[in-house]
Amino acid sequence: MCQADCNGCSFSWSSGQTTIVNTDVLNLMALSVNEAGQYTCMASRTGATTREKTLSIKVIHGPSSGSLDPTDTHYTVEIGETLATVTCSASCWPCSYMWTGPGPFSSSEQTISLQGATKASDGRYTCTATNGRTSTVSSTYFDVNVVYGPESITFNITLTTIRQREGSLFLPVECQSDCKGCTFTWNKDGAPFTSTAILDLTTLQKSEAGVYSCTASRTGAQSMDKQLVVQVIYGPDLAAVLPANTLYALNDGSTMDSVVCSSDCFPACSLMWLPSSSSYQGNLSLGVLHKESAGLYICVASNPEWSEKSVNVTITVQVRYGPESAILNVSSPFTVTEGETIQSIGCTSDCWPVCGQKWMNAANVTIQSSGTLSLERATRDNAGSYVCILENTAVEYTKKAETSLILIVEYPPDVHVQTTNTTSDDTSAVLECIANGVPNSYTYTNWKQEWPGFNLARVIPKSGYSTLRLTNLSYEYSGIYTCSVSNGVVQYPTTETVMEASAYLFVKDAPVVLFPQISHDGVFVVSGKLGDTLSLQVKIYSNYGSVVAKLKDSGNNTSENTSIAIDVFETSVELPVMGHVRNDSGFILNITITIEEADDFTFYPVSIENDFKATLLDIEVKAEGPPETPLDFSIEEVMQNSIAISWFGNFNGGFKQTFAIQTSKDDVSWHNFTLFAEVVPNTKQQYNQNVDKLEPTTKYYLRMYAFNKLGVSEHTYTLQATTPAPLDSTPSPAAMIGGLAGGISAVLILVIVGVVLLARRRLKGEKQDDVNRLTRGQRLRKLFSKRTDGDDEETLPDEVENPMYVGADDMGVPGTAQTLYAVPQKRKHQGGAPTGDIYAVVDKKTKNQGKTSGQKNTSEQDIYENSDGVGTSGYQSTGRKTSTIKKNVNQDGLIYADLVFPNPPKGQKKLVIHGLDDMTEYAEVDLTKKADPLPDSDEEHTNGNTE
Repeated sequence: MCQADCNGCSFSWSSGQTTIVNTDVLNLMALSVNEAGQYTCMASRTGATTREKTLSIKVIHGPSSGSLDPTDTHYTVEIGETLATVTCSASCWPCSYMWTGPGPFSSSEQTISLQGATKASDGRYTCTATNGRTSTVSSTYFDVNVVYGPESITFNITLTTIRQREGSLFLPVECQSDCKGCTFTWNKDGAPFTSTAILDLTTLQKSEAGVYSCTASRTGAQSMDKQLVVQVIYGPDLAAVLPANTLYALNDGSTMDSVVCSSDCFPACSLMWLPSSSSYQGNLSLGVLHKESAGLYICVASNPEWSEKSVNVTITVQVRYGPESAILNVSSPFTVTEGETIQSIGCTSDCWPVCGQKWMNAANVTIQSSGTLSLERATRDNAGSYVCILENTAVEYTKKAETSLILIVEYPPDVHVQTTNTTSDDTSAVLECIANGVPNSYTYTNWKQEWPGFNLARVIPKSGYSTLRLTNLSYEYSGIYTCSVSNGVVQYPTTETVMEASAYLFVKDAPVVLFPQISHDGVFVVSGKLGDTLSLQVKIYSNYGSVVAKLKDSGNNTSENTSIAIDVFETSVELPVMGHVRNDSGFILNITITIEEADDFTFYPVSIENDFKATLLDIEVKAEGPPETPLDFSIEEVMQNSIAISWFGNFNGGFKQTFAIQTSKDDVSWHNFTLFAEVVPNTKQQYNQNVDKLEPTTKYYLRMYAFNKLGVSEHTYTLQATTPAPLDSTPSPAAMIGGLAGGISAVLILVIVGVVLLARRRLKGEKQDDVNRLTRGQRLRKLFSKRTDGDDEETLPDEVENPMYVGADDMGVPGTAQTLYAVPQKRKHQGGAPTGDIYAVVDKKTKNQGKTSGQKNTSEQDIYENSDGVGTSGYQSTGRKTSTIKKNVNQDGLIYADLVFPNPPKGQKKLVIHGLDDMTEYAEVDLTKKADPLPDSDEEHTNGNTE
């Protein structure tokens, strides 16, 4: 939206020479890339100068595509060659580029160039364009093929002779070389065989035996070769065995006679029993039998290197054995989840012919005499120890074994919350989440607080802790607190893994003032005039008992004041609870204050009590009138074309007030910058405003005042700031040297003046009236009085209809400096209290000692010579009794301000400040004059003063 300080203006928006819309609102809807650019709003009115303001719009987009320059995506180079420069680009804004390649190669430049190719240069180079605003990426790449060799030649096997059976599968042999771009050929017995790097003979035949040679070659390089010898094993063609088929059934530990096997084969065959652990040259001798001896034994006749055919004799040996041990089909301990169906748990052993099974519990009671252990659906009561017993069923052989099973049943935790009610006076409240489950390793998630009868008040992010500690307690901390715990186990029959428990915590609290809004200094200000009856409704919330309201005196005792009446009624209130607002029961205080005499304009401390404690509400009744001067007028930041300022609103005089900000370039001719209406009356709220459209490298003076329908406040003190030069401006060396010298001089003088003024402020003590201070909730004294400006014949009327046209300079003291200097510093207020800034404050308060306000005093103590030497200016005396002190004055009329060093180096005298009680409150600096050198000792110009 385009706005202008104009009545009757029309607006239009344009881009370039094209008018987009003839209204004050520019609405581009969904932005596209081509809509980026400059947009100008024009405000015009017939007979007046046209004003324009330009808006720059940048559209964040892409990257939508990527491209390479040159566009080649494949390069073939020799080692040592240089690859052409490649540039990556993409359509996007803003964009960053990152190249990645083989090995550690990376570059954040948009263009790369590969110098002197190596083996490591071979591979793919990828450019990724990234939009940092949208996290969108786009990639493109090119490949580099680096050719080299051959330098050596090898096989993928270590053998140079292969000896293998006829009909067996020949494993392919690959010819390898330290070469890129080479070709390979195989020859057999000097004749070409294949033109690939791999020799694959598939199923070997006798005819494929021979000498094979592999050659690696590349254009422009010397070739290399390597030989491989292939031998084919075949036969025997016939084989025979002497059969001896016998069945043996013996006990473990008995002895079995030897069995002999024979065969006829060529070449010489070997005779072996399988398994062969107990045979020698065709003789099977098992000796003493064990369970490992049971099985089938086969006699095989074969060639030592390969057997084409075989004749075997099979002997079946059965050995009665076992059980040696009992083996479970699950691991122990065995973990299940409560509600889960337990699989059948079996207990087995390696035994023959078969073993019987039974299960017993920890109390040695048989719970299952056969089959497997089946507990169906698990409960936490099933957890415990179980014993499985196995026995061999053979009559000729009796043996048994047993094993134990530990069953763990996991279940989600049972949870409860433990806490104790507390009060807002306590430092903290503790809630403990207690869980009991299996396993007992818990994960605690966020606590939740619910207000009774209301939705969720808040989630407290304290993950990982079973204890919640609440501090800064108030009624808002009352409620139902729920903790969530998980040990990772799912609750049957649901799918929930997080268990919850809740407890109610009650925090007794003093009555809480909900309405009206109280200022940051804790005082509620109302206004009226003599004869008025003021009615004030205060909404209260109490969570512990009914509310009683009483007027207190300064000693906190109940006061009897007929000017104020207080009635309490029950009502419905909107109660803030942890950032939410809900309707609840409360109380309303109807307070009536009758203003019959001037003494009724005062403080009324009202004590609001419930069954727990009292809350004090300070009500200040002020007389209606013009607003009070705004507080803490400060410069927050100085920029090239604007100055950021802030201030606190003061008492508005009983009517809505408006703040007027004024600027000047010479501290004489003032211009009204803007009007700013207060938001919430009498809350002493902090306001912030930018003074815009300023010129760079220019000194500006700023001040402000407030007005309502009854009149105008005093002006604030004046602030000074100089806007910085444009960033691209480069001052000449002479200007830089002169500016630096003048700046250093000015800074030194300002530091001295600041120290003197700060010391004077401390000497005044803390007992001055609030109107003499610049801190929060305070005002300066009346800086201006109603009089006619020497350059403007208009005077300020008693009732100002339009205060923006009030004469700007109303000091009435021509030719004097009226500026308060402060170092602008960006600051934050905590609780409304400004910190971090040091102000040189001018105290111009009039003390009534027989003098009339605004009257010049020409006594010797109050006449000061300006630094330019053009006459004197008379300032009204502060009224403090002072003695005439001779000042250290040089020939140009400059007065020394001697600094005190409280801890001077050993052997040096203490330096002091002269004239603390009789110093000028305004200082103008004339850099054309030079000060005399400092005296060698304090005694030269002090007339005996030492402090």
